Amino acid sequence: MNNFLKMNNFLSKHKVKMIGGGLLLLIIIIIIIVVVSNNNTSNDTSNDTSTTTSRQTSRQTSRQTTRARTTAAPVTVYDFPACKNESPKCVHDSAHQIGGLVYRVKGQCYKATGDAGGKGCIGCLENIDEGKAEPEEYAFHLEPVAC
Repeated sequence: MNNFLKMNNFLSKHKVKMIGGGLLLLIIIIIIIVVVSNNNTSNDTSNDTSTTTSRQTSRQTSRQTTRARTTAAPVTVYDFPACKNESPKCVHDSAHQIGGLVYRVKGQCYKATGDAGGKGCIGCLENIDEGKAEPEEYAFHLEPVAC
């Protein structure tokens, strides 16, 4: 019985110490949370300023892009087949349309699809000009556009 009382006294003393140590640990954690919260609040304020500045820059860029679209240089339209003999030529190897160029064939304009400056459909424009094919047959290679 005597050993039980000694053990009980021993545990009671340690529980008190643990509670005291736990209380100290809890206070330290609360202090850390408060300090971190204050730092995050000041960071949030700077982030708000940064976000506002970013939005303003985005709007300015958007306006500039809109202006650029409205003030874009006019597109050169090549009259086909006459442009085949002009300099610079409007076709590669006397037959391949050039990707990205706009051609006028029989009064209708078409933009050549494919890589800009690359070789496109061979003979498509010529077949339309000579009446051998309808433009719809080359819808993959020629995109109708305004002249």
